[in-house]
Amino acid sequence: MKMTYRHASLLGLLVSLWCFDYLFGQRPGVSRNIPTIAKSPMRAPRVGQNIVVPPTCSASSLTDCCCAIINAINNCCNTILATTCGPVTQIHQSNIPYTIVTPGRYCIVEDLTSSADAITVLARGVDIDAHFHTITLTDPHAIGILVEQTSDVSVHGGFIRGGNGHGAVGIMLDTSNNISINNMSLEGTTTGILTFTCSGIVVENCTCENNVTGIQFGQTFTLTSELENTTATIGHECIAQNCIITNFTAQGIALNQLSNSFVQDVILRGSTEQAQHILINYCDHCCVVGAKTESLGAIGIAVTAGQAIKIADCFIFLEQNSAIGISLVPGLDVFFDNDGGASDVLIYQVGGIVIQDTIVSGSFTEGIHANGCYKLTLDGLQIFGNGNIGINLTKACYDVQILNSAITLQFAESGISVNNSNTIAIENSTITLVSSIAEANGVEILNTTHMVIKNSIITLNVPTTDLPGGDGIVLLGGVKNCIVQDCVIDNYPQVGILSLNPDLYGPTFDIVVNNCVIHNALDDGITFSAVVGGTIQNCDLAFTNSNAIELIGCTNIAVLNNVIQNNGNIGIVLDAFTNNCPVRDNTISGNVLNGLTNINASNAIYHNFANANGVSAADNYVGVPLVVTPGPGIGALENISQ
Repeated sequence: MKMTYRHASLLGLLVSLWCFDYLFGQRPGVSRNIPTIAKSPMRAPRVGQNIVVPPTCSASSLTDCCCAIINAINNCCNTILATTCGPVTQIHQSNIPYTIVTPGRYCIVEDLTSSADAITVLARGVDIDAHFHTITLTDPHAIGILVEQTSDVSVHGGFIRGGNGHGAVGIMLDTSNNISINNMSLEGTTTGILTFTCSGIVVENCTCENNVTGIQFGQTFTLTSELENTTATIGHECIAQNCIITNFTAQGIALNQLSNSFVQDVILRGSTEQAQHILINYCDHCCVVGAKTESLGAIGIAVTAGQAIKIADCFIFLEQNSAIGISLVPGLDVFFDNDGGASDVLIYQVGGIVIQDTIVSGSFTEGIHANGCYKLTLDGLQIFGNGNIGINLTKACYDVQILNSAITLQFAESGISVNNSNTIAIENSTITLVSSIAEANGVEILNTTHMVIKNSIITLNVPTTDLPGGDGIVLLGGVKNCIVQDCVIDNYPQVGILSLNPDLYGPTFDIVVNNCVIHNALDDGITFSAVVGGTIQNCDLAFTNSNAIELIGCTNIAVLNNVIQNNGNIGIVLDAFTNNCPVRDNTISGNVLNGLTNINASNAIYHNFANANGVSAADNYVGVPLVVTPGPGIGALENISQ
């Protein structure tokens, strides 16, 4: 807390009285040579103790003696005040601008105003105690404290302010190491704290308010000359923790070209729709733990070309529909020829990323956006609010795991969208869409290979409009080797699992649906169009408004050992263009029109049990014989009809 004038005056009076008593009071063992005003006993001096006292003065020189006494008291008080704030050397307004070239302890003893760089540190081993005082910058290019080409410096306990276009940087560290910034308040400057090519930086218990950027470690990536790699890390071990950063317009905290750095237990509040709360740019082995972001901002946490990044225990609250909770995108390295034209462009993907136990909430367009990422683990996430897409994996993401996560969205387009990616797993997760938007899908998959959706629950509510609802899982086209296993799809999807006609995006191959529960679809439980290869087995499909399973123009799809009952039209439908699709060991009962309908004779229908479908036993099987020979050596297996 900054002392008021009244507090300072009181402290000065108390210290003055203490000093007066120290110089002239009855202290044992102190010898003083001062004029005797009233007689009092003198005590023997303490061995080895020397006290500087005013010279002897007679009654005729009493005025000079008093002046000497007052000077001695002032010197004593100044010494005591300097000792209480730590440094030996005091910094006054009259010293500004001030350059420190000698190691030691320094104390700011009054508020300072500067139109240039107020304090410059060039010495190693310097401690600056601002002692609750303020440095006010009055020029757009001024820096509060500049630490340049040195190490082992600490700055703490004060305020640096710009404002009205004044103040470039509160504290700047240039090519320096082992710097501590603690309990500082940086307000109204372009950048609160800025470092260039520094290592071993700790910023702790600081506040940044009304800055363009709050804290920036490392310089921003810039394009340079021919064949110069501009993306190498140039700093390491930079730490920001227990800080509050508010009303920034560009970035709250920016990590640029760093390694082994982290942000922990910070609170950030942006003030513009373009703001990024935390930016990790061309960094590796960095962590963000316990961050809380809120208010306006385009992105909560942005990672560009990062490697081995961990984001954990964060809370990201967004307040604009265009915002992204966490964005992971590749970076570019551009090389120039001698004529200034780009000669080559290298793309740096985001890899080795773990996002764990993090909440994204509020209003946003995407909770997690991943573009061209590899080895990405999303574990224990909660994404809820008014968001278009919960998790969006696009443009060549591969080796991605979405685990133990919950996505609950209002007015959504999809819970999880996977586009042009490879080796994707969704496990032990829930997706709930409470939406009035038509065609809001739980999971959308396009041009993706080797995908697994396992032990997950997808629920969709009926839209409030008359438009069709969304689907549980949609295979838009170009999907290969996809497994849906041990999942529940319920609460009124339009179709539980839908594979669309491949005219737009190409054919879909080798789809396995195993041991799933699909209930209450507004249309079909499972609809496959032109899928080649796969299995639908061990599933429970019931209470759909239309058909439980419908295959349209499919080839080599096995429908095995499913329980299909109480659906609005037909249990299993194989159209005339579906061929070589065996249907066996299914229990089909209580469907309104038919149990099973098949037209193409190449589909082997055998060893099924059909009961109480339609109005008579003839409705159990339509278009197929009750006894077929499925193949050489297998023998005749009868379909049972009751």
